Amino acid sequence: MASESPEPVGDSPNQFSWQNLVTSSSSKDIQTLEKAVDAAFFHGRAFAEGFRDSVKDARSIQNPDSSESQVPSVPELETSINQMSSESHYTLSMQISTDGPTAIYPKEHQEFRVLVGVAGATGAGKTSLLNSLLEKKDMLPSSDEKAATATVCEIAWNHDMSTEYRAVVTYRSYANIKEELDRFFKDLKYQHTRPAADESNDEDGDADPGPDETNIDNEIEKLCKVWGPHTEMNLLKMTADKILKMSHPANACITKGTEVITSNNSDSGEFAKEIAPYLDSKVFKTTQSGKVYEYELWPLIERVELYLRAPILRNGVVLVDLPGLGDAVEGRAQVAESYRSRLDSTSWPLWKRKN
Repeated sequence: MASESPEPVGDSPNQFSWQNLVTSSSSKDIQTLEKAVDAAFFHGRAFAEGFRDSVKDARSIQNPDSSESQVPSVPELETSINQMSSESHYTLSMQISTDGPTAIYPKEHQEFRVLVGVAGATGAGKTSLLNSLLEKKDMLPSSDEKAATATVCEIAWNHDMSTEYRAVVTYRSYANIKEELDRFFKDLKYQHTRPAADESNDEDGDADPGPDETNIDNEIEKLCKVWGPHTEMNLLKMTADKILKMSHPANACITKGTEVITSNNSDSGEFAKEIAPYLDSKVFKTTQSGKVYEYELWPLIERVELYLRAPILRNGVVLVDLPGLGDAVEGRAQVAESYRSRLDSTSWPLWKRKN
């Protein structure tokens, strides 16, 4: 089906309707501008390719006596076309899908990102808002009863036309986790070996307070969620090396660095179920060497990148789902707080509590 060309408006033949919208903030006008950009990409590429074919024909019939002052030489034209084709704004193509033409953007366009975070207290409805914006009711796990979002999740446009949905799970590095565990075991053992404040004979009251007990408790909770229940006395006999050398499926996740999950099923439900254990705080179950392991992955995950083709993501907006501020698990709340400095914009959902 032939595409419709925009018609000139006004007195100037070079003035098109979209040029009157460049300063508008209307969502409808912005969509019109986006369509104009798509058309420019697509037709610019077609023009360059057609011009290239014409030059090939010209080369075969070029008259060596032609005046270079009047007609550019074929090599000069080829140089110009190659330069035109190499420019990012002429490299877009179109792919026809069931939803109509889909733009395949150049690398520079694909790398353009505006990080928009959705932040707020635990249970405020952040994830439900994101699902609504994505027009996917259950893409991201949400819960009114307890915290569902346990890891940072970046949701961006899927430029990979070979997949409908794609998730990239990035695990924290082995060195980063080992450093954290080393610090935890050092603090834990110091807490159990240092003299009590009233036995320090420090008359000025400047006794070493030692490590923060709350931080130690938080680290114990995180460790047990991954590597199973351990008493504090049992942990005193362990080290970071022993933990990371355990025959445990969680340790395999750390060593592989990233994990990619894809789906070509038009129904997002199955994909949502598959990625849920990487996003929420529920128990992940797996079998290794005939033994069933139950553990949580969120303490080991740096972030999850989710790629899909939702209209709101089409032009570089990256929605970021963050763990709730004030999460009962301190580690998750700290993740949300530290990530906020990377955001270009933050949305705070407002809701009306039902009586």
